Amino acid sequence: MWFGTVHSGQTEPSADNCTHDKEELGLKITCVSIGFTEIPENVPDKTVWLYVAQDQLTMVRAYTFYQQGYASNLTFLSLYSNKISVIEDASFYGLVNLKYLVLQSNNISSLRREMFVGLDQVEHVYLERNFITVIAPGTFDWLTSVNYLWIGTNRMKTLDSRVLLNQQRPLKQFSLSRFVDSVK
Repeated sequence: MWFGTVHSGQTEPSADNCTHDKEELGLKITCVSIGFTEIPENVPDKTVWLYVAQDQLTMVRAYTFYQQGYASNLTFLSLYSNKISVIEDASFYGLVNLKYLVLQSNNISSLRREMFVGLDQVEHVYLERNFITVIAPGTFDWLTSVNYLWIGTNRMKTLDSRVLLNQQRPLKQFSLSRFVDSVK
């Protein structure tokens, strides 16, 4: 059920400028092409789904979601098709119930070990269509519940086999870049 949309032309990162849909399990917030340069603020506590797409986000700062009222309810986060090139360590800390993380079609060039701290409930991670050339060993160690990992269509030439060595359980689906020449 739709209960409000505000498109005021403002670029302040406020969820008030987004579409709000009331779902059975909570709110679904959709922000598309609004001009945000940061993750929106004023996200209602009952939000379970946050989609910020086709915008101007260039980074996700450390602890962005920590101590946000809605963070513990969020099960789906999509930052699809922005301009994100920097994801600071522990950026997603506080998203204790997140199941889906979508970072497709950004400008991410490397993945570091501390990037996914606190995401031990995430089951689906989408990193396709970025510019990833390096994935540090241990990067996915924090993702202890991940079943589906998509990193296809990036710019890796070689994937270090230690990247997936410490997975807590086998992946159900793993999409590797068509540009990877070898796994060492």
